[in-house]
Amino acid sequence: MNAQIDVVSRIFVALRSIAIRKILTKSSERISIPEFGISSEISVIAPLSCIPSSELQQLVAKLACLLPSTVLEDLEQRCLKAFGSSVVNSYPGEHYRLLSALVSITEPKNVIEIGTYHGLGSLALLSGDKVCNVETFDVVPWTALQSNVLSFDDFADGRLVQTIADLSKPVIWEDYKARFRQADIIFLDGPKNGLFEKTFLDFLVPHMRGSNCLLVVDDIRTLPMVKLWAGLDLDKLDVTSLAHWAGTGIARL
Repeated sequence: MNAQIDVVSRIFVALRSIAIRKILTKSSERISIPEFGISSEISVIAPLSCIPSSELQQLVAKLACLLPSTVLEDLEQRCLKAFGSSVVNSYPGEHYRLLSALVSITEPKNVIEIGTYHGLGSLALLSGDKVCNVETFDVVPWTALQSNVLSFDDFADGRLVQTIADLSKPVIWEDYKARFRQADIIFLDGPKNGLFEKTFLDFLVPHMRGSNCLLVVDDIRTLPMVKLWAGLDLDKLDVTSLAHWAGTGIARL
């Protein structure tokens, strides 16, 4: 009986490997997929297209030093009140402390966030005293969500603004692209649907190249984002070990 189970398990793993290979045949990354074994896992190895600049390496080194002492107490309390639990201060594991540390170190005047959702990223980015403006884009108003950590008071002084717009549409991008030239940090935390991020980056990178703006990209180790991040022709560094378990990358435009 055990021998039969073992054979079935091996056949299942082999078929799974074949299916995955078909899905990823057009990928430029090296892919190592074990043929057999009950505990087989997919390993997607994205080779470095270039060595990160010393400037970017030094920035990440500063982040690593500051992160242990960066705690978002107010945001933690808001999460507990809104959701009954909180992962805001999970480190490593989530990117909110990294966002807060990043604005503390770089002191940006203007920050743009793509993907408001519950507002956690927005408030983490706004935590820096030197941040003048955070404009957060989404296709859904924050007030439409049943639960979130934002309040109308967060928008009262004008430092935080939400803009409803689909930036993957060429006409919409043309309306807003001038604002991006003023940004010091752009945080891309979109739907990861395999379409939006690629289209948006195709607009953003040529428009912003040479601006010295920092680009933070979320979920770079999820399948829809692996190839996109690997092919991003920018000075970049994977900082997942300091941030989000699903992957976080920092690049300079």
